[in-house]
Amino acid sequence: MTRSNWFNPRQVAKLPPLDPTTAPIKTGHLTEANRAIHAALAKADHLAVNISVTVCDADGRLVAFQRMDGALAEADLASIGKALASVTSGRPSGDESVVSQRYFPRAATTIGEGTPLLRRPGGLPIIRAGKVEGALGVGGASDEQDVECALAGIDALKGRSLEERATQAKLD
Repeated sequence: MTRSNWFNPRQVAKLPPLDPTTAPIKTGHLTEANRAIHAALAKADHLAVNISVTVCDADGRLVAFQRMDGALAEADLASIGKALASVTSGRPSGDESVVSQRYFPRAATTIGEGTPLLRRPGGLPIIRAGKVEGALGVGGASDEQDVECALAGIDALKGRSLEERATQAKLD
């Protein structure tokens, strides 16, 4: 393949304009991601643990990330890996069906670029209208604490407060 075949600026100029309604990340997702991250960080503060939180889109691409002061150095990769494991399966990252999964069609490029895939508890999918829109991953604390923080983040996306979730848990 010659360089002229590889990249031709004239061909790029002929491409149709990007339709923002079909882009993987739509307007408002960053705001929602930050709201979920804020809720997860608040839960971590309540539990007195330091974590990293990642939100990715349906293709496993990073939308938002936060690392608390004092979080373990590996917590960032753990949160990213848990989010990616969850988004590829549409299940929690520690679920047994995720552990044996080997085919990741939508996130294949992200995985191929070397993004870690961590199949431990702490990653939860973001599902709307039956479709996986992304995932939230938490790393840096125990598996149980990571899951608690991730649930707080998911609940923030659903508009539920920690008190409402506690009340629901008592009813269940």
